[in-house]
Amino acid sequence: MPPPHTAPARAVLSQLLSAVRLVGPAVFPRRSAAHGASVGGHVRHALDHYRLLLAGASAIAEAPGPAPLVDYDTRSRGGAEETDAHAAAAAIERVLGELEGGRPGPPGAAVRVRFASPEGGADGTGDVVVESTVGRELAFVWHHAVHHLAMVRLIAAEAGVELPRDLGKAPSTLRYERVSPPNDS
Repeated sequence: MPPPHTAPARAVLSQLLSAVRLVGPAVFPRRSAAHGASVGGHVRHALDHYRLLLAGASAIAEAPGPAPLVDYDTRSRGGAEETDAHAAAAAIERVLGELEGGRPGPPGAAVRVRFASPEGGADGTGDVVVESTVGRELAFVWHHAVHHLAMVRLIAAEAGVELPRDLGKAPSTLRYERVSPPNDS
């Protein structure tokens, strides 16, 4: 049974997978006239964050020492997962499998996270490293992916593909919409 703390991350990845399948191979790599980005670019970007957390946290089970380092700024741009819907779907399924298998680890496990600083140099000087936990970073990764799903929905609509209306809406927005009367003004 998959660990409960991975449920939201798995749910958002499942939405990402559904979006990839719904837009199809023709629309997936097409760049938006309005934004310049593609569905594939947003999918790859969101998926990279998941994979970088999994890679960084992989050292948790190893010998004691400093908390493992997660670096979200070492994303791989381009490649088949950005241009080929089938490759992207397979990559999402692999990450889903890792999450179902218990990775990236217990939610309270310590990790360090590196962020490039706006004042930093190209060589990484000035980067910021902060202490965090697997649970906090897993929440960041899936929450970050929700916003990229919103862009996926807009780019798909521009190409004439209608995706589910709630795709890319933050959970707090969905909750608000369930309990608040519609504003028809």
